[in-house]
Amino acid sequence: LALAEGTGLPALEGLVMSPLALTPRDIVGRKSTVPLLLIGEHGESLTNERIPHIGVDNAAAAAAATRLLLDRGRRRIAVIGVQERGSTATSQQRFDGYRAALDEAGVPFDPRLVGVVTDFNRAQGSEAANRLLDDDVEFDGLFCFSDSMAFGALYTLATHNIRVPDDVMVMGFDDIEEGRFSIPPFASVHVDAQYAADLILDMVTGARPTRGGRHVVPFTIVERGAAGTRVRSVG
Repeated sequence: LALAEGTGLPALEGLVMSPLALTPRDIVGRKSTVPLLLIGEHGESLTNERIPHIGVDNAAAAAAATRLLLDRGRRRIAVIGVQERGSTATSQQRFDGYRAALDEAGVPFDPRLVGVVTDFNRAQGSEAANRLLDDDVEFDGLFCFSDSMAFGALYTLATHNIRVPDDVMVMGFDDIEEGRFSIPPFASVHVDAQYAADLILDMVTGARPTRGGRHVVPFTIVERGAAGTRVRSVG
């Protein structure tokens, strides 16, 4: 970065922000010429003709993940990751995609299949899976809104002698590196982070015009099993 004149400090060439509490009112009067790029689900609601948002279409990705479970013959698909407090944008968008895929397939929604969490972590994934099993909810598919929660759910399923994927097929979200070495394996949504990073840097450096509005990052569905890894390009 170039040094800001007279300060000896680097000049700010761009600002990438994942806001959790800003409102459109907070940024409508922004006068700075430094490019502002928004990421994160809450930031999606703040984009305008001058301020871009870069991110995956969570609803579309969750719908594609649910469709894969449906394509594999699963009809009782539970979800873990619904949030009722705090910043719920990610959870709501992924839940909307799940519901849309069920409706599209003509599969009735059952509220008993919903696992509520406070955070996207292993402990919450494990506890939510425990609650489903304690309530005697039958399910043959499980869509976790993050890979971290999927790891927790896998632990709980194993302690109940439930086979994955024979009895329950598990789907995560994020395709984190640990998931590639998991036994049993589980499917996941892979978001093209490299595409997002390149787009952000191009906008900040001026290699690409900084256009406002939504800039959607591609995703794929990664399915892992005994036959190896298959990638379904869908987004």
